[in-house]
Amino acid sequence: MSEKKKPGQKSKDNLKPVFLGVPGRPFPVLNYSMEQMSDGDTIARKSWKLYDKKAKRGENQVAIYSEKSDEEVMALLYRNLPKPSMLKIFWDGCVNRMPNSRRRLEFIKGYPGAGKTFMAGLHSELRTGKKPIKVDCGGRNLQELLWETVIDFGSDTNFYEELEARGAAGELNDVSKKILKKALGQAYQEDDEGRVVFLWDRLGNASDIKGREDNYMDDVQEALTRVRQFEGLESSSSNALGLRMVPGVIFQAFDQNVPLILDEYNKSKDGTDDAMQTVLQFINGEVDEVTVNSPMKDSSDGGQSYTLRREDMGDLFFVTATGNAVVDGVSTRPLSESANQRWQPVTIPNSTVEDWHHAWTQFTTGVPISTLYRLGMKEGENEFDKNPKKFQKFLLKVLKAGRDDNQLAALNEEYVDFIKNWKPVMEDLHKASEFCHAWATLLDPNNVDYSISNDGVLEEIEEPEYREEVGMGYRKIIKWLEEVRQNIPEPVSPEQAQGLDLDGFFSEYDFTDEYFEPTSLNYGDRLREVMKREIVRTTEAVGKKNTFKYLRDLAARYTLITKAYDDGRSMNGKLFGSGLNISPLRGHDLDSKAEILQRELSEYVRMAMPSKAQDKSDEELISLSKMKALVQHLETMDSLEDDADNPNARDILFINDDENSTSRRPIQDGRTVDETPVENKKPSTPSQPEGRFPPSNIGDLVSNGGAGTSNPNDDLDEPEEQEIVKPKANELVDEKNFLTTLVLPVIGDVNLRAVWNKALSNSGRVADVDEDRSVKMAEARDQSGLAITTVMVRNDQGRETPVHMVKNTKTGQVLVIGNDVGEELKRNFILARMTYVSRNEEDAAKKIKTALYEIAGDASREIDTSLKMAFLMRNQEVKSGKNDEKRSLSSLLVDKNVESFNKHYLTKKGGRLLRARAA
Repeated sequence: MSEKKKPGQKSKDNLKPVFLGVPGRPFPVLNYSMEQMSDGDTIARKSWKLYDKKAKRGENQVAIYSEKSDEEVMALLYRNLPKPSMLKIFWDGCVNRMPNSRRRLEFIKGYPGAGKTFMAGLHSELRTGKKPIKVDCGGRNLQELLWETVIDFGSDTNFYEELEARGAAGELNDVSKKILKKALGQAYQEDDEGRVVFLWDRLGNASDIKGREDNYMDDVQEALTRVRQFEGLESSSSNALGLRMVPGVIFQAFDQNVPLILDEYNKSKDGTDDAMQTVLQFINGEVDEVTVNSPMKDSSDGGQSYTLRREDMGDLFFVTATGNAVVDGVSTRPLSESANQRWQPVTIPNSTVEDWHHAWTQFTTGVPISTLYRLGMKEGENEFDKNPKKFQKFLLKVLKAGRDDNQLAALNEEYVDFIKNWKPVMEDLHKASEFCHAWATLLDPNNVDYSISNDGVLEEIEEPEYREEVGMGYRKIIKWLEEVRQNIPEPVSPEQAQGLDLDGFFSEYDFTDEYFEPTSLNYGDRLREVMKREIVRTTEAVGKKNTFKYLRDLAARYTLITKAYDDGRSMNGKLFGSGLNISPLRGHDLDSKAEILQRELSEYVRMAMPSKAQDKSDEELISLSKMKALVQHLETMDSLEDDADNPNARDILFINDDENSTSRRPIQDGRTVDETPVENKKPSTPSQPEGRFPPSNIGDLVSNGGAGTSNPNDDLDEPEEQEIVKPKANELVDEKNFLTTLVLPVIGDVNLRAVWNKALSNSGRVADVDEDRSVKMAEARDQSGLAITTVMVRNDQGRETPVHMVKNTKTGQVLVIGNDVGEELKRNFILARMTYVSRNEEDAAKKIKTALYEIAGDASREIDTSLKMAFLMRNQEVKSGKNDEKRSLSSLLVDKNVESFNKHYLTKKGGRLLRARAA
């Protein structure tokens, strides 16, 4: 081998600078800096900084010198940004890789799964399409990075050809197989028929030969010599099978001008890094030339030395070593002082909440939204808060730029949905970030919180191997998200099980695909369940009862589960995951909501008024500008808040069925009228079930719009009853009309709030108003989030008919029970994250029972108790005299003989919600 290389290699790289940290293209870092306080004390403070200043000369501006275009590099970089605590390390890595840098190495240390190797690979991918050379140094003699010992097949070609032929034919002696299998390790492959294949290239790594020492190639040669003799394959030309040395990966990377990644560097064999010292001097810029001598003193054609010269160093050549913290197992070792001086290792800081937030958004959406959000800072304010649409476009560009059609097709389908809803997604994932950070800190031996020792937690987590087995790291996020994407049905309780099919159990199952909703539709709900299972699996299931309680309370704090205070108040609002449940019928901004309204309302008009809609476009039927004005009006009012002081809180919205005015006023508002009587007398008598009262012969007497509906501020201690006419059937909102509004954006939210009120507790006829959970569930104010009610609408025969509704305010799930509807509306209910069941379906009760379990979630054990009693506060079976309290809620909800005795009407008259609506 010649000792000289052709000069001038650097000039042929043709790398172009892609500048970073310039105005308009900032680069974020999360770093610790020294800050002096007002009292003179100096502290280290963690804070975000942005590189965004232009240098006076291009050679002083940090850049990624790359073969690729600016667009490809910037998109690849920003969607794969390392976590915040590594951004400064990445930035420094960019500096060291610039052409004028003499230091061409780095050593990054950190805990397993921190992203060290990924970051090195990212640096390489940003710069070149060439693959880096990657070596696992675990258990390896580092001398092999300089020189590799290989078998010299040319020393006895006939032997190797015959050995391979006999192996492939299954003709090797069993003793030979035993010798070869022990010596060759993974290079020896034998199938069930006794045929052997030799993978000689696998002999290059000593760790492949389990339990062997540094002279393992000598042992391989000895084994082959024995087999040659045993198989009678003696050669007349030579009695020895040759070994020779060839330049290792250091020379290969230098010669090929590609990056080199030395993974698990400090898991190599102790003491073997001494051989690397002079080469490290060259790579880190201390010397400009180094000659590397072979440790094998022979006259082989491979040569005994090679020389590395700085003038021959290509711009892409760079050496990255990665290693785990020394505490990571007995195989991880500290380097010598001289090696540390040359490598200058950098240890990744402890993970922060920002790191977890970055990882959650990056793995969930394909883009690290939480970190890229920092780029919007300008003069102390974030521009993306003012213009979320602008940030959305930027995120989509980062997600897609530089990817070919196949790569775009392979992207997870939910990524775009999440990016279009980036703000609630980012906010929701911050809860998961705080929870996982607290969980990881609990298990971190370097951050022991001795305050939890009195609860028995510390004693449990300090048991041998427990921390390592259940350690919380970023790879768990990837595992959880993969489980969520698979969308495998959850197990059901025995009460829901469908039983064993004795006749068809062993027959071929005829699987029929059904309508498949978008992956993101119930994504948050599935993710929450996966995380809850992980808590139980790693604590209660392995006897860590105190740790379970600790994490249970932690989960409640960050809204993964519901937990009440001692006084019964809810500990949180909507549960974690609500922001990740993306409904295509809810919209993510003003324009999308208006477009959905225009499309769905136009379709409704075409079905209800075919003559009016004939040959007309959506715009001709329903103006998009009117829909935008409507959405703006509704979202700027207090009507979306459950505020008793809001006079519009109980108004409802419905679709205008008048053909003459539909185009001008497609949406109208009406009122809810609750006939629940208001009395100045004691609650129900002991003979009645607690929290429930029987029908009254009130005729046409109803309170003014219904107690707690038309005027929530009425003094109900001395109610003023007015004699008004009960709504006639033709004054009620049409059932299909109302059901259609429930799946619409904004309008559905308005109506879902309006149908619950405090009429029952305001009536004075219900005992224990503040204690009885049934009353609270009937009025949508129970801490569990569960609520149930019945409203009266008009069916297609022109008669009043009930619609039952159950919801979970913390997850947004809704169950609606009514009469038959079309398949399209049923599908829209699914897309709106609701379940619709017709009471006329043959298996209606079964479907309702399943839906109730899904909606109730953690509170599923209370389905047939408080929730059922809440339903019976407005309804009862009046014909057969069945004992309602002993029946299941699902059977009551489908029973046509169950009638409402405290009716809550949805009328088309008297609305005020749109009185001030924009033109």
